[in-house]
Amino acid sequence: MVSQISATYGKLKTEYTASEIAAVNVDKRQHQKEYMEFWNCTASFTGTGRPVDAIIAPLAPFAAARPDMYDYYGTSFVREEETDCYAVG
Repeated sequence: MVSQISATYGKLKTEYTASEIAAVNVDKRQHQKEYMEFWNCTASFTGTGRPVDAIIAPLAPFAAARPDMYDYYGTSFVREEETDCYAVG
């Protein structure tokens, strides 16, 4: 394993069985269904009566990074669902 990856994620873990993967997929689909129902109910909060189209969030917690001083490697936007995500610069 590459040292940068092992430093972040640790040692290799055992692989999941097909049954474990199937169970995760069932849970994932249930979560996605609940999330979609929530997203669609945002129509009751908007002025147009339509659901929210998008969430615009910053890519970093500051306007510009100084060369060789960029220590922030996280993200300020967590994408939980299988949706399109774009970064425009």
